[in-house]
Amino acid sequence: MLPGPHGAALQMGFGQVTMPILKHGAVVKKQSAEVLAYLEEAFPASPRLIPSDPALRKRVLDLQTWFDEAGPMVRRAGFFELLLHAA
Repeated sequence: MLPGPHGAALQMGFGQVTMPILKHGAVVKKQSAEVLAYLEEAFPASPRLIPSDPALRKRVLDLQTWFDEAGPMVRRAGFFELLLHAA
């Protein structure tokens, strides 16, 4: 979703303006780690999103945290570049 108008709809529906948000039936998960954990639990027969090996699992969760923290800066830089080339 592009920044701006979606914020009001997210705030009204979920109490926050940031993504990700997963709504599955009556269940709502609002952060990447919560979404991943819920999907792992709710769909055990599906391919794993998080490895079971402890070292790999830690690496995946560390990367997920890093992307959560870096995401806004990367997004801002991307929009800046796109706006420079907008007609």
